[in-house]
Amino acid sequence: MLPDDELTLRKRFLYSPPDRKPLTRKVFAYYPYWAGDWRETRFDLLTSLSYFAIAMDRAGNIVDRNGYGTPTAQALIDEAKRWGIKTSVSVTNFSNSQIAEIVGSAAIRANAIENLVAEVRRGAVEGVSIDFESVPRSAKADFVTFMRELTTRMHAEFPGSEVSIAMPSVDWSGAYDYDQLVANADLLFIMCYGYHWSGGAPGPLAQKLTSTKWGEKSLKWTIDDYVRWGGPNVREKVILGLPWYGYNWSAASNAVPGARGSGGATAVFFRGMEPYIAAHGRLWDVESDTPYMMWQENGAWRQLWYDDGDSFSSKLDLVNAENLGGVGMWALGYERGTTEMWAAIDAKLVADGGVDGGAVVDAGAVVETDAGAVTDAGAEADSGAVVVADADAGAPSPPLQHPSASVTDGKTPPEGGCACALEGAMPTSSFVPIVAFLGLFLIRRRQTRA
Repeated sequence: MLPDDELTLRKRFLYSPPDRKPLTRKVFAYYPYWAGDWRETRFDLLTSLSYFAIAMDRAGNIVDRNGYGTPTAQALIDEAKRWGIKTSVSVTNFSNSQIAEIVGSAAIRANAIENLVAEVRRGAVEGVSIDFESVPRSAKADFVTFMRELTTRMHAEFPGSEVSIAMPSVDWSGAYDYDQLVANADLLFIMCYGYHWSGGAPGPLAQKLTSTKWGEKSLKWTIDDYVRWGGPNVREKVILGLPWYGYNWSAASNAVPGARGSGGATAVFFRGMEPYIAAHGRLWDVESDTPYMMWQENGAWRQLWYDDGDSFSSKLDLVNAENLGGVGMWALGYERGTTEMWAAIDAKLVADGGVDGGAVVDAGAVVETDAGAVTDAGAEADSGAVVVADADAGAPSPPLQHPSASVTDGKTPPEGGCACALEGAMPTSSFVPIVAFLGLFLIRRRQTRA
């Protein structure tokens, strides 16, 4: 058995930097701590990855890290950095009153920013993503001040860092000052997956265009709204966040559009759609460019609306046509075991001319395997993965929030679930001399020790 320092050195020499696809736009993904195994992730098709999430209280203190800072989370972050991906940690607060307190006090803002700087250092990430839902209108100017102070400090402490904000697709209360937030953040991740939500009537989560059938609010409407109020420069910073999940609604009937039934709705991750499709078939809604299905169950109607490779690809066309900064996904891991979403990105957002292996941050990241598995009641078992039941991914109010699956105890999953095997190809022309060098190095090191 080699000593740890020699084993690390050997890995650094024997594993080459991976090849990246030459992406034409940014591809941003949130990785929620409950999402499970990430070893099937197409890291070559990502530019930004944010670990979701740590929680902040009204005093600006971090009160729950949800696995962030553990070896399991660090393995994901190290692997992403090995591919040249910008990494960040997401911070959440979903209380209107607490958000107002955080951003409204100079002392609390300072404390919050100091704590976020410490968390960036803790995880060796390259930025932070602010997910404060929903900012009250009374705190509109204070939120801009907070973002200005945070971004200024992050850029000073960590040159090249990336500060993003999770933004609503519809600013119902007029609380988000688009043009000022554009000026004081690197990216605006617009959460475009709540046009129909778990507490409302069944329908497409992210309808592409305004229509008589589905109403005014749509992806195109949201883009136009941001450009109108954010100014022409907003386009290059907008990340159009799209869903990799759907909702299975209790419906009052088989009418489309229809009304919600008495049973509510539950989330189904994209990786879990295949059994539904096999059992009930796949229908297509032309007006929204969205697949759906419906069936009767125990005498009651069900409607399941979701996105697949075809609809996701169509929405990537909109990203290109509108010349946006890029596309984002909620959430990484929800597609596990499928390939069509990644194939759409490969087809729509990769430039011609082959792969580009030049954008690598750290070729020497060492990621160890971990065979531990953690499962929750009702969840699929998956060796090496942390998985949770496909619980309701929606927040009851307001409708345009991050969906978040529930973990049974609401706490951090135990370590050991999210494991990663070493990635990367062996060098070809340089392989033999490197091995020879290592052999001589290790022999001399042992002789010196003896």
